[in-house]
Amino acid sequence: MSNNIDIDPLLAQIQHQLRALREKKRMSVYQLGLDSGVDNSVIFRLESGQRRPTLITILKLLSALGVTASEFFRPFDQKIVLEG
Repeated sequence: MSNNIDIDPLLAQIQHQLRALREKKRMSVYQLGLDSGVDNSVIFRLESGQRRPTLITILKLLSALGVTASEFFRPFDQKIVLEG
């Protein structure tokens, strides 16, 4: 049984949305790092696609941005079909 899911496009959307939220709130990477407890270099690498975010990291960033997980993930609500 093969569970091949191409998550790269989804990750790219998540990374883009995180950056867009930060910019909308007029927060620097430095300020978001202070508010979230996530290292600045991690945030930079997430936003630039050089690192895959963990769920815990995403939740910390969303909390600092004042956005709930359900608000953030609502646009991504889609059925994932497993091939196999």
